[in-house]
This record gives sequence, C-alpha cells and structure tokens, in this order.
Amino acid sequence: GTSPSLVRCRVSASIAMAGALGVSDLVALNEILKPPEEEEEGQGGYGSEAAVTPASIVPGARAAAPGHGGGGGGEEQEKKKKKKKRDPKDIWDEDEVPPEEAILSEEIHDGRQRPRYEVLFKQAVGTQDVFLGTGDKTPGSVDCTHIVIKAVFPSHSMRDLHLDVTKNKIRAESKSMLLSMYLPLPVDPDHGSAKWDAKKESLIVTLPIVRDEW
Repeated sequence: GTSPSLVRCRVSASIAMAGALGVSDLVALNEILKPPEEEEEGQGGYGSEAAVTPASIVPGARAAAPGHGGGGGGEEQEKKKKKKKRDPKDIWDEDEVPPEEAILSEEIHDGRQRPRYEVLFKQAVGTQDVFLGTGDKTPGSVDCTHIVIKAVFPSHSMRDLHLDVTKNKIRAESKSMLLSMYLPLPVDPDHGSAKWDAKKESLIVTLPIVRDEW
C-alpha cells in the first residue's frame, strides 16, 4: 500500500498545481488523466445517443411512409376500386341509367307542347284463354307481350311526325309538339309497329317486350 507520507505529498502537489494552473488547464488535464473505464462509459452515454424515432418511443410503432395515410385508408381505396357485381335482373347497368336531372333537362328546355298519352300492356291470347279459360296466363303485366303507347297530336297527320324508338326510350315529335319518355320495360324496336288513328288524331305505337332482359 501507499504510505501516508506519499499520499500527503501527492495531495500537496495537486494543491500546489491547482494554484499554478487555471480552470481550463485543469479541465484539459482531467480529460487526459481520465481512466479508460470512464471513457468507455462516456461513449455509451449521451454522446452516442441514437436518433429518436416513433419506434423507439412506442414499442411496435412504425413510421408512416410518405404519401400513405394511416387508419386503414388503403383498404377504403381498394373497396372503391371494386366494382359492384351486376344483377342479372337489372334492366340497365348503374352507369347506363341517366341521372334524373338529365332527363328533366330535356323537358324543361324544350318549349314545345306535350301531347296527352297513355301506356298500355297487351297480351297475345289464344282460344283456350278466351273461351275455355284453361291457359296459365294472368291479367298481370308479367304475362304481357307488348307495350302500346297512344299519344294524341291534335291537327297533325302521320307525315308531320318523326318517330324514334330505342330499346328503352320512345321519342315522337313535330314542329310544335314533343313526346319523349323512357319505357317501363325493354323492347325490340326493330319488330314494333306504328299507325295513325285519323279519327282520334292519335299515334299508336306497339312494341314487343324483350323478356330476356326483363
């Protein structure tokens, strides 16, 4: 062990040296004389502290990548991308149905007079239905085969009218009158018929119903 006299000499020398050196000199000297253990501890302390991230604060947390929101936003976008399956019983696809404002816009901006009209359903019946009543048809529209549109055009003739029929719509017009309407059921426009009732000044359009699309 160190003798008491030697310890006293070292302490005295340190005190004398402190009197001769300034504060900055003492700090520099202390860094030089620092034991290796303290230096190693210092390297593992605040000087080498890693960058703080959300993962280091909350275990299991992950920083969101730029441009990607949290809260399951990706799942909502995937749901929007999925198209709704078409119901085979639907007459039109959703993207084929015109908005109501588009239909009304034509009626509002066209100043021509509107004719009176009615829509009827027609059945093709046989003798067993008329006389015997043994057929399986009912009076309901489900057993009807044709749609009949009757429109009154006063002071008109057939040559005054322009008729346009599609699968879902009928349009009959003249210079002064307009009938434009969507049909309640899909029809076959290529096999329909149109005639003029001069006595009633009426246009009568008969259209076969397309059951495969009903």
